[in-house]
Amino acid sequence: MQLKINRKLNFILLIYTVLLLGVIIFLVVNRDIWDNNRMTIIVTLIVASTLFLVMFKYYEANYDKKIINKMTSNGNIALARIEKGTFNRIIKDSNNRKYTIWDLNVTLYDQNNEVHKMTFSEKFASTQTSIPNGFIYVTYDTDKPEAVFIIPNMLLGAFENVPSIIQNYEKTVKDIRYLNVYFTKGIVLETFKESLRKKQEEKNNG
Repeated sequence: MQLKINRKLNFILLIYTVLLLGVIIFLVVNRDIWDNNRMTIIVTLIVASTLFLVMFKYYEANYDKKIINKMTSNGNIALARIEKGTFNRIIKDSNNRKYTIWDLNVTLYDQNNEVHKMTFSEKFASTQTSIPNGFIYVTYDTDKPEAVFIIPNMLLGAFENVPSIIQNYEKTVKDIRYLNVYFTKGIVLETFKESLRKKQEEKNNG
């Protein structure tokens, strides 16, 4: 899903670039329009470009988060055990910030007690250099099987209906060992042991 979103964002930027170049070429070919309305054209282009970039950056930063929030609030979540992570590629956003895309092979336990083997791609912080094995929660809806995103741990406690779903999983699935999942310029996956080690290092260095 993250690769699909990335392609969609790149396509929007491509359309914007083509339209802007088309306007510039039109003005070069029709010099009279440019000469008679130079200030109006410049102001219009600046305002239009600024509005587009503001809206695009907001869409870029929040599109996947809105899906995650909506699906989690609706209880469309599932427990997943990460079996393997394979590096896919590095991508950049419009601010030139780097992210890593990893393909995750998981065993997914849906709320109907059915088990699925599946692979999905997720966007991680650029610091994610490996994928640990362990359990996480993801968005999952049988009507939208492609809309699978990792849910940060903090978000799981933000909705009243989620704790009961988690309790049901913890009663039925054995030996659950959760990973620490949080968001900082992209999703970060760590074992809790690794997170504690980092905090200790920060404390010692601070």
